[in-house]
Amino acid sequence: MLSHLDSDPMEDSLFLVTLGPRLPSFVRKLACWIAKTFLGDSLFPRFFSLAREKSVLEFTDFTDQRIRSATYLSVLAAATITYNVINSPGGTIPVTRINSDTDNLSTDFVVGASGRSKMFETRMYLGKNPVYDPKAMEGIPIGVQLVGKKWEDEKVLAMMHVVDAALGLRGFGPGSWEPIKTVSI
Repeated sequence: MLSHLDSDPMEDSLFLVTLGPRLPSFVRKLACWIAKTFLGDSLFPRFFSLAREKSVLEFTDFTDQRIRSATYLSVLAAATITYNVINSPGGTIPVTRINSDTDNLSTDFVVGASGRSKMFETRMYLGKNPVYDPKAMEGIPIGVQLVGKKWEDEKVLAMMHVVDAALGLRGFGPGSWEPIKTVSI
């Protein structure tokens, strides 16, 4: 997994990501159990337990799942892909978060009434497993993307600063991170 680095040093932040696959499974399972049982962390074990070598069957199942999702959702990335292809600098600024109380479809929503694709809107908003589900997506950030001309990265960063300042405090974004408060028992 790291063979392409040759003599280049590995980024420190990749230590845990690359450690999992190198550990024997019983050590990885023990580390997950310790993190969950004694540290009360259920998120770390969930991801660390997956950081292991995969069988060919697991890999193909994962790839098939990604392809099925991408079949319907690739159109969502069209704007971003366009700017990547023409090598334009871009940045995203968080504006708000999805709120299941206010971000539901309006009661008068009609598929295709906006002039957009009926097939796309049906897959996005309706059916048994819609892509956009405000209850399942509660709290996910919503942002705006700013894009500039090729080689004008600094201008994009400056404009991002202007937009961020204009939006004001939003409870998240640059400078608003707070450590998780733990409760002692």
